[in-house]
Amino acid sequence: MLASRNRQLGLAVGVLWIALGVLGLLGAPDGLLLGVLTVSLGQNVIHVCVGAALAAAALVGLRSARAINLTVGILALALGMVGLFTSGTEANLLNLNGAGNVVHFGTATVLLIAALGTDRPHRG
Repeated sequence: MLASRNRQLGLAVGVLWIALGVLGLLGAPDGLLLGVLTVSLGQNVIHVCVGAALAAAALVGLRSARAINLTVGILALALGMVGLFTSGTEANLLNLNGAGNVVHFGTATVLLIAALGTDRPHRG
């Protein structure tokens, strides 16, 4: 069913983000998740929604999976960059910390590799 890497990775990351959001909503709505990730109610809701979008796109098809993987990958990369410069400052409106930056950069890496480097048609 999910023969493409874009679909597989999009579904895997989507499920992980849904789990991260649900765990945050249930166990740490405004605090530390798993003892390391700073979260807030808004972040948890966004994690669930983005995870659901990734998973749904993966189930729909390759074109939608590639598009959402690219979009979320770019946004996660940007969020990781913002976190590098705002963590520990008053400008940190999103409550980001080092562990969150690792999650965002990891997500960006996986999704951008999937979107840009896999399932490409062969030319020749």
